[in-house]
Amino acid sequence: MIIMVNEDEITSLPGLSDPIKFKQYSGYLNASKGRHHFYWFTESESDRQNAPVVLWLSGGPGCSSICGMFMENGPFRANEDGKTLLLHDFAFNKVANMVWMESPVSTGFSYDENTLKPHNNDTTTANDNYLAVESFFAKFPHLRKNPFYLTGESYGGVYVPMLAREILQRKSNINLKGLAIGNGLVDGQPMATQAFVDYALGHGLVTTDWYDRKWEACCESRPGVQSECNFYKPANKTKCDSVPDAKWIMLNNSNPYNLYDECAPDVTLQSWTEDGRVDGRVGGFAQHYENGLSFVLVRGAGHLAPADQPEAALQVLKELTGISKI
Repeated sequence: MIIMVNEDEITSLPGLSDPIKFKQYSGYLNASKGRHHFYWFTESESDRQNAPVVLWLSGGPGCSSICGMFMENGPFRANEDGKTLLLHDFAFNKVANMVWMESPVSTGFSYDENTLKPHNNDTTTANDNYLAVESFFAKFPHLRKNPFYLTGESYGGVYVPMLAREILQRKSNINLKGLAIGNGLVDGQPMATQAFVDYALGHGLVTTDWYDRKWEACCESRPGVQSECNFYKPANKTKCDSVPDAKWIMLNNSNPYNLYDECAPDVTLQSWTEDGRVDGRVGGFAQHYENGLSFVLVRGAGHLAPADQPEAALQVLKELTGISKI
Protein backbone atom coordinates (compact mmCIF):
# COMPACT_ATOMS: atom_id res chain seq x y z
CA MET A 1 0.00 0.00 0.00
CA ILE A 2 1.27 3.47 -0.95
CA ILE A 3 0.04 6.36 1.19
CA MET A 4 0.38 9.85 -0.25
CA VAL A 5 0.89 12.62 2.28
CA ASN A 6 0.06 16.21 1.32
CA GLU A 7 2.51 18.46 3.13
CA ASP A 8 0.07 21.38 2.84
CA GLU A 9 -2.59 19.71 4.99
CA ILE A 10 -3.60 21.62 8.11
CA THR A 11 -4.08 19.16 10.96
CA SER A 12 -4.92 21.66 13.70
CA LEU A 13 -5.67 25.34 14.18
CA PRO A 14 -4.84 27.38 17.30
CA GLY A 15 -7.99 28.41 19.11
CA LEU A 16 -10.31 26.00 17.33
CA SER A 17 -11.90 23.52 19.71
CA ASP A 18 -14.91 22.49 17.61
CA PRO A 19 -14.55 19.42 15.39
CA ILE A 20 -14.71 20.05 11.64
CA LYS A 21 -16.16 17.88 8.88
CA PHE A 22 -13.63 18.65 6.18
CA LYS A 23 -9.93 18.60 5.42
CA GLN A 24 -8.06 21.81 4.74
CA TYR A 25 -4.76 22.75 3.15
CA SER A 26 -2.59 25.83 2.94
CA GLY A 27 0.69 26.75 1.32
CA TYR A 28 2.00 28.22 -1.91
CA LEU A 29 1.06 27.92 -5.56
CA ASN A 30 3.71 28.63 -8.18
CA ALA A 31 3.02 31.51 -10.55
CA SER A 32 5.56 33.02 -12.97
CA LYS A 33 9.28 32.60 -12.27
CA GLY A 34 10.05 33.16 -8.62
CA ARG A 35 6.50 34.21 -7.76
CA HIS A 36 4.39 32.30 -5.25
CA HIS A 37 0.74 32.82 -4.31
CA PHE A 38 -0.45 31.89 -0.83
CA TYR A 39 -3.65 29.83 -0.74
CA TRP A 40 -6.02 28.22 1.75
CA PHE A 41 -8.20 25.37 0.53
CA THR A 42 -11.08 23.85 2.48
CA GLU A 43 -12.85 20.79 1.15
CA SER A 44 -16.60 20.81 0.74
CA GLU A 45 -18.62 19.42 3.62
CA SER A 46 -20.85 17.64 1.10
CA ASP A 47 -19.64 15.26 -1.63
CA ARG A 48 -16.15 16.73 -1.78
CA GLN A 49 -15.07 14.38 -4.57
CA ASN A 50 -17.67 15.80 -6.95
CA ALA A 51 -18.48 19.21 -5.49
CA PRO A 52 -17.53 22.23 -7.59
CA VAL A 53 -14.22 23.99 -7.01
CA VAL A 54 -14.67 27.71 -6.34
CA LEU A 55 -11.82 30.23 -6.33
CA TRP A 56 -12.29 33.44 -4.33
CA LEU A 57 -10.30 36.59 -5.10
CA SER A 58 -10.67 39.68 -2.93
CA GLY A 59 -10.22 43.04 -4.61
CA GLY A 60 -8.11 46.06 -3.90
CA PRO A 61 -5.94 45.61 -5.78
CA GLY A 62 -3.96 44.23 -2.89
CA CYS A 63 -6.68 43.08 -0.48
CA SER A 64 -6.08 39.74 1.19
CA SER A 65 -8.42 36.91 0.22
CA ILE A 66 -7.67 35.39 3.62
CA CYS A 67 -9.38 38.40 5.19
CA GLY A 68 -12.34 37.56 2.97
CA MET A 69 -12.19 34.01 4.24
CA PHE A 70 -12.35 35.02 7.92
CA MET A 71 -14.70 37.99 7.56
CA GLU A 72 -17.04 36.88 4.77
CA ASN A 73 -17.44 33.38 3.39
CA GLY A 74 -14.98 31.03 5.06
CA PRO A 75 -15.65 28.28 7.60
CA PHE A 76 -14.17 30.15 10.58
CA ARG A 77 -14.81 33.35 12.47
CA ALA A 78 -12.54 34.94 15.06
CA ASN A 79 -14.02 35.51 18.49
CA GLU A 80 -13.76 38.89 20.16
CA ASP A 81 -10.92 37.66 22.37
CA GLY A 82 -8.71 37.51 19.27
CA LYS A 83 -7.45 34.08 20.30
CA THR A 84 -10.21 31.57 19.60
CA LEU A 85 -12.24 30.57 16.56
CA LEU A 86 -15.82 29.50 15.99
CA LEU A 87 -17.45 27.82 13.02
CA HIS A 88 -19.44 29.82 10.48
CA ASP A 89 -22.91 28.44 9.71
CA PHE A 90 -23.05 29.83 6.15
CA ALA A 91 -19.55 29.11 4.91
CA PHE A 92 -19.22 28.60 1.17
CA ASN A 93 -17.52 25.26 1.72
CA LYS A 94 -20.86 23.89 2.90
CA VAL A 95 -21.48 23.18 -0.78
CA ALA A 96 -18.17 23.74 -2.61
CA ASN A 97 -14.47 23.02 -2.47
CA MET A 98 -13.29 26.54 -1.65
CA VAL A 99 -9.94 28.07 -2.54
CA TRP A 100 -8.90 31.50 -1.26
CA MET A 101 -5.80 32.85 -3.01
CA GLU A 102 -3.85 36.01 -2.21
CA SER A 103 -3.10 37.90 -5.41
CA PRO A 104 -1.09 39.64 -6.79
CA VAL A 105 2.30 38.93 -5.23
CA SER A 106 3.07 41.15 -2.23
CA THR A 107 -0.54 40.76 -1.11
CA GLY A 108 -0.78 38.98 2.23
CA PHE A 109 1.71 36.11 2.34
CA SER A 110 2.25 35.96 -1.43
CA TYR A 111 5.76 36.93 -2.48
CA ASP A 112 8.32 37.29 -5.25
CA GLU A 113 11.61 35.68 -4.34
CA ASN A 114 13.44 37.95 -6.82
CA THR A 115 12.52 41.31 -5.29
CA LEU A 116 10.92 42.90 -2.27
CA LYS A 117 9.11 45.41 -4.49
CA PRO A 118 7.52 43.44 -7.32
CA HIS A 119 5.80 45.24 -10.19
CA ASN A 120 2.25 44.12 -10.93
CA ASN A 121 -0.37 45.18 -13.43
CA ASP A 122 -3.63 43.64 -14.59
CA THR A 123 -1.92 41.64 -17.34
CA THR A 124 0.84 40.18 -15.16
CA THR A 125 -1.70 39.43 -12.44
CA ALA A 126 -3.95 37.53 -14.85
CA ASN A 127 -0.97 35.50 -16.03
CA ASP A 128 0.20 34.75 -12.48
CA ASN A 129 -3.34 33.85 -11.38
CA TYR A 130 -3.67 31.42 -14.26
CA LEU A 131 -0.34 29.74 -13.50
CA ALA A 132 -1.25 29.54 -9.81
CA VAL A 133 -4.58 27.88 -10.63
CA GLU A 134 -2.76 25.33 -12.78
CA SER A 135 -0.41 24.80 -9.83
CA PHE A 136 -3.40 24.17 -7.58
CA PHE A 137 -4.76 21.45 -9.85
CA ALA A 138 -1.28 19.92 -10.03
CA LYS A 139 -1.42 19.61 -6.25
CA PHE A 140 -5.00 18.28 -6.31
CA PRO A 141 -5.33 16.50 -9.70
CA HIS A 142 -8.45 14.59 -8.62
CA LEU A 143 -10.37 17.88 -8.65
CA ARG A 144 -9.46 18.94 -12.20
CA LYS A 145 -12.53 17.21 -13.61
CA ASN A 146 -14.87 19.05 -11.23
CA PRO A 147 -16.81 22.14 -12.33
CA PHE A 148 -14.68 25.22 -11.66
CA TYR A 149 -16.02 28.68 -10.82
CA LEU A 150 -14.27 32.01 -10.43
CA THR A 151 -15.63 34.44 -7.83
CA GLY A 152 -14.50 37.75 -6.37
CA GLU A 153 -15.55 41.20 -5.30
CA SER A 154 -14.59 44.83 -5.85
CA TYR A 155 -11.42 44.81 -8.01
CA GLY A 156 -12.35 41.19 -8.63
CA GLY A 157 -14.35 42.80 -11.43
CA VAL A 158 -10.98 42.96 -13.18
CA TYR A 159 -9.30 39.85 -11.75
CA VAL A 160 -12.12 37.40 -12.45
CA PRO A 161 -12.90 38.05 -16.15
CA MET A 162 -9.23 38.45 -17.04
CA LEU A 163 -8.43 35.10 -15.42
CA ALA A 164 -11.37 33.51 -17.23
CA ARG A 165 -9.98 34.85 -20.52
CA GLU A 166 -6.56 33.37 -19.76
CA ILE A 167 -8.08 29.94 -19.12
CA LEU A 168 -10.09 30.05 -22.34
CA GLN A 169 -7.39 31.52 -24.58
CA ARG A 170 -4.83 28.97 -23.43
CA LYS A 171 -7.29 26.17 -24.13
CA SER A 172 -6.70 24.75 -20.68
CA ASN A 173 -8.52 21.59 -19.69
CA ILE A 174 -9.63 23.32 -16.48
CA ASN A 175 -13.37 22.70 -16.33
CA LEU A 176 -14.42 26.36 -16.15
CA LYS A 177 -18.19 26.65 -15.84
CA GLY A 178 -18.93 30.18 -14.70
CA LEU A 179 -18.00 33.25 -12.73
CA ALA A 180 -19.53 35.69 -10.24
CA ILE A 181 -18.49 39.24 -9.36
CA GLY A 182 -19.74 41.01 -6.25
CA ASN A 183 -20.08 44.81 -6.47
CA GLY A 184 -17.19 44.76 -8.89
CA LEU A 185 -15.14 47.44 -10.56
CA VAL A 186 -15.85 46.73 -14.22
CA ASP A 187 -15.27 50.17 -15.73
CA GLY A 188 -11.92 51.95 -15.73
CA GLN A 189 -10.88 55.56 -15.60
CA PRO A 190 -12.20 58.18 -15.70
CA MET A 191 -15.80 57.16 -14.98
CA ALA A 192 -14.95 55.00 -11.97
CA THR A 193 -13.14 57.82 -10.19
CA GLN A 194 -15.90 60.30 -11.00
CA ALA A 195 -18.44 57.83 -9.63
CA PHE A 196 -16.88 58.04 -6.15
CA VAL A 197 -17.29 61.82 -6.07
CA ASP A 198 -20.80 61.75 -7.53
CA TYR A 199 -21.73 59.03 -5.03
CA ALA A 200 -20.57 61.20 -2.15
CA LEU A 201 -22.64 64.15 -3.38
CA GLY A 202 -25.71 62.03 -4.11
CA HIS A 203 -25.74 60.58 -0.60
CA GLY A 204 -25.12 63.87 1.19
CA LEU A 205 -21.60 63.04 2.28
CA VAL A 206 -20.19 66.24 0.77
CA THR A 207 -21.72 69.67 0.19
CA THR A 208 -22.77 71.01 -3.21
CA ASP A 209 -20.41 73.93 -2.61
CA TRP A 210 -17.42 71.57 -2.24
CA TYR A 211 -18.53 69.57 -5.27
CA ASP A 212 -18.80 72.66 -7.50
CA ARG A 213 -15.43 74.00 -6.37
CA LYS A 214 -13.75 70.63 -6.84
CA TRP A 215 -15.23 70.20 -10.31
CA GLU A 216 -14.19 73.72 -11.37
CA ALA A 217 -10.64 73.12 -10.16
CA CYS A 218 -10.17 69.64 -11.62
CA CYS A 219 -12.34 69.36 -14.71
CA GLU A 220 -12.35 70.82 -18.19
CA SER A 221 -16.13 70.71 -18.50
CA ARG A 222 -19.06 71.86 -16.40
CA PRO A 223 -20.85 69.34 -14.15
CA GLY A 224 -23.82 67.70 -15.80
CA VAL A 225 -25.39 64.45 -16.87
CA GLN A 226 -23.10 64.02 -19.89
CA SER A 227 -19.95 65.37 -18.25
CA GLU A 228 -16.89 63.29 -17.45
CA CYS A 229 -14.03 64.17 -15.13
CA ASN A 230 -11.07 62.17 -13.93
CA PHE A 231 -10.52 63.64 -10.49
CA TYR A 232 -7.43 61.54 -9.87
CA LYS A 233 -5.64 62.49 -13.12
CA PRO A 234 -6.70 66.08 -13.76
CA ALA A 235 -5.28 68.26 -16.51
CA ASN A 236 -3.92 70.67 -13.89
CA LYS A 237 -3.04 68.72 -10.77
CA THR A 238 -1.83 71.77 -8.82
CA LYS A 239 -5.12 73.57 -9.38
CA CYS A 240 -7.12 70.42 -8.57
CA ASP A 241 -5.20 69.87 -5.34
CA SER A 242 -5.94 73.45 -4.28
CA VAL A 243 -9.40 72.20 -3.27
CA PRO A 244 -8.75 69.61 -0.53
CA ASP A 245 -10.16 66.12 -0.97
CA ALA A 246 -13.38 65.55 0.92
CA LYS A 247 -13.04 63.40 4.00
CA TRP A 248 -16.47 61.99 3.28
CA ILE A 249 -15.54 58.45 4.20
CA MET A 250 -15.21 59.43 7.85
CA LEU A 251 -18.17 61.78 8.08
CA ASN A 252 -20.66 60.76 10.77
CA ASN A 253 -18.73 57.49 11.20
CA SER A 254 -20.52 56.20 8.11
CA ASN A 255 -19.42 53.21 6.09
CA PRO A 256 -19.40 54.36 2.44
CA TYR A 257 -19.66 50.75 1.28
CA ASN A 258 -22.93 50.16 3.14
CA LEU A 259 -24.77 53.37 3.99
CA TYR A 260 -28.18 51.74 4.24
CA ASP A 261 -29.04 48.36 5.71
CA GLU A 262 -32.21 48.10 3.66
CA CYS A 263 -33.03 49.49 0.25
CA ALA A 264 -36.07 49.78 -1.96
CA PRO A 265 -35.69 47.29 -4.82
CA ASP A 266 -36.52 47.81 -8.45
CA VAL A 267 -40.01 46.33 -8.74
CA THR A 268 -39.12 44.84 -12.12
CA LEU A 269 -36.75 42.39 -10.46
CA GLN A 270 -37.77 38.90 -9.37
CA SER A 271 -37.51 38.26 -5.63
CA TRP A 272 -35.82 35.21 -4.12
CA THR A 273 -35.53 33.85 -0.59
CA GLU A 274 -32.29 33.52 1.33
CA ASP A 275 -32.99 29.93 2.42
CA GLY A 276 -34.41 28.77 -0.92
CA ARG A 277 -37.90 28.15 0.50
CA VAL A 278 -40.96 29.62 -1.17
CA ASP A 279 -42.21 31.05 2.13
CA GLY A 280 -38.76 32.11 3.34
CA ARG A 281 -37.40 35.58 4.09
CA VAL A 282 -36.71 37.63 0.98
CA GLY A 283 -32.98 37.48 0.32
CA GLY A 284 -32.92 39.81 -2.64
CA PHE A 285 -33.95 40.35 -6.21
CA ALA A 286 -32.69 39.07 -9.55
CA GLN A 287 -32.90 39.74 -13.25
CA HIS A 288 -31.97 36.88 -15.57
CA TYR A 289 -30.75 37.45 -19.12
CA GLU A 290 -29.79 35.29 -22.08
CA ASN A 291 -26.73 33.01 -22.16
CA GLY A 292 -26.71 32.41 -18.40
CA LEU A 293 -26.11 36.01 -17.31
CA SER A 294 -27.87 37.22 -14.14
CA PHE A 295 -27.89 40.43 -12.14
CA VAL A 296 -28.53 39.66 -8.47
CA LEU A 297 -29.26 42.16 -5.71
CA VAL A 298 -28.70 40.96 -2.12
CA ARG A 299 -31.17 42.72 0.17
CA GLY A 300 -29.57 44.64 3.01
CA ALA A 301 -26.00 44.06 1.79
CA GLY A 302 -23.28 46.59 1.12
CA HIS A 303 -19.95 46.19 -0.67
CA LEU A 304 -19.16 42.88 1.09
CA ALA A 305 -22.35 40.86 0.64
CA PRO A 306 -21.13 37.63 2.32
CA ALA A 307 -20.21 39.63 5.43
CA ASP A 308 -23.47 41.59 5.56
CA GLN A 309 -25.90 38.83 4.54
CA PRO A 310 -24.09 35.46 4.80
CA GLU A 311 -27.13 33.19 4.37
CA ALA A 312 -28.29 35.05 1.27
CA ALA A 313 -24.76 35.07 -0.17
CA LEU A 314 -24.57 31.29 0.23
CA GLN A 315 -27.84 31.05 -1.69
CA VAL A 316 -26.29 33.09 -4.52
CA LEU A 317 -23.38 30.63 -4.64
CA LYS A 318 -25.86 27.76 -4.89
CA GLU A 319 -27.48 29.54 -7.85
CA LEU A 320 -24.12 30.00 -9.55
CA THR A 321 -23.12 26.37 -9.15
CA GLY A 322 -26.52 24.99 -10.15
CA ILE A 323 -27.40 23.54 -6.75
CA SER A 324 -30.57 25.62 -6.51
CA LYS A 325 -32.36 28.43 -8.33
CA ILE A 326 -33.22 31.95 -7.27
